[in-house]
Amino acid sequence: MKKRSKSKATIDKADRSLQDWFRKTYPDDKCEVCGLLAQVRHHHNEKSKSNAGRYNHDNLIALCHSCHAKITFGDNNVVATYSIKRGPEWVERMKQLKKARKQYYTKGELEIIIKKYETK
Repeated sequence: MKKRSKSKATIDKADRSLQDWFRKTYPDDKCEVCGLLAQVRHHHNEKSKSNAGRYNHDNLIALCHSCHAKITFGDNNVVATYSIKRGPEWVERMKQLKKARKQYYTKGELEIIIKKYETK
């Protein structure tokens, strides 16, 4: 059995590395809802509910801060908009991803993720 990483700092660093990588790699990406400049990658399947989707690119939605805030405050129209745009096949993949189980990431796995997404 793998030992669980107790370092929230390492998880936060891996999450930040992923977000920074997307911003650097796709600087002109548009919000999938309103078309403004995307500033964040929102996890369709929440990190707290689907660790399997935490670093899965298909689970990440390009959003501006405004549309991301709307999701945070429960605006399901935002989710409906990008879900329709992405299509029924994507919705089905997200359902399957939500069912996938990954209990946690080890410190070694997180360090690999950090290295993979390091921006220089």
